[in-house]
Amino acid sequence: MKIIDKTFTTIFIKNNCGCYKNTKGKLKQVYQDNNKTCFEEAECSVSVSDILNSNIPLKDKYWFFCNNMFTIKQNQLIAINCAEIVLPIYEKNYPNDKKIADCIKITKGYLNGNNTKEELLSARSAANVNANAAYTDALRVSNVDVAAYVYVAYAAATVAIYAARAANYAAHATNYAADATNYAADATNYDVVVYAAAACYTIDVDANKQLLEMLMEFCKNNDVE
Repeated sequence: MKIIDKTFTTIFIKNNCGCYKNTKGKLKQVYQDNNKTCFEEAECSVSVSDILNSNIPLKDKYWFFCNNMFTIKQNQLIAINCAEIVLPIYEKNYPNDKKIADCIKITKGYLNGNNTKEELLSARSAANVNANAAYTDALRVSNVDVAAYVYVAYAAATVAIYAARAANYAAHATNYAADATNYAADATNYDVVVYAAAACYTIDVDANKQLLEMLMEFCKNNDVE
């Protein structure tokens, strides 16, 4: 079954909706946006397509799928895809810095078996230094709009670092069964992907659109595991 065809009962939705648990109106919106009036019925269901087509914030869609559906491998791919979409924002602010792009490239190479763990860790470390510098820049800028844009650049860098970290932790989980639970928890940490989606929401309309389209295509082309 493709992810896009997966359905969830209202009971599942209510038990796995994060902060929406305390804001019934937002949760109900998913149903209303798809012309469904059965929100109070336990066996009523909504599909992945319904959630994607609803008007809830993009960051909340990412939160739900990354937390409740995607595997470690799928979360890694989502993180890399997000990083590639928001990378231009970072490079617009820091045109001479290629370390974030290198981190994304080497992470993809590592997952495909073309780069070593040492190369992955080195790229991640270099990108982390520059991401922290971008964050410091955002704090220093007095212009709110400029600061917000630099903050999105920081988000882009952070997603790239997350993808690299997740790739490394997943490998450790395979090699060290005793630590598998802890490593897997880190490898599926979806917060940073949500963070990038949220950062782009009001700053870069094009990136926000691409993030939604990418999520839709991912759900259409990948299977439920």
